[in-house]
Amino acid sequence: MSNVDVVEGQYGEFLAVTVLTNVADDETVSVVFNDSSKGMMSLYTKGWLPVGRQVTIVGHLAGVSETYFDKKSGQTMMRKRPQITLKEVSIPTGGLGAMPTEKAPATAPKRGMVVAGAKQAPVDEAPSVQAEAPKPYGSNTSVDANGFPIL
Repeated sequence: MSNVDVVEGQYGEFLAVTVLTNVADDETVSVVFNDSSKGMMSLYTKGWLPVGRQVTIVGHLAGVSETYFDKKSGQTMMRKRPQITLKEVSIPTGGLGAMPTEKAPATAPKRGMVVAGAKQAPVDEAPSVQAEAPKPYGSNTSVDANGFPIL
């Protein structure tokens, strides 16, 4: 997640979202979409969609653009990175990836935590085993009267 804004529109509030993704040759592309679903808005308002979170999204391609019109200069300008616009976007089950460490909720378990009252499991001593030297090659093979192996 690169940018998330709650915007008041003609039909109510919606999320204006920009996600950055890497495509072939490590070129960064921005993916832009607006979402008015209650599910994604709920995730955002509860703090589960902060900037920096890795997400997987699915949606329908609405457009691709490498240029934009600058109203101040009256010229068509190149974007810093190509932009893909999606519609009907959703985050599939399992699509919420890693949170940025500074935004992770306090309820998330931390690595290296000491569990209070944890006891070590009892360990039984292993019985001692007498090691035998291996028998010479062929000593277990039966032989006939002439000394040839019987297979």
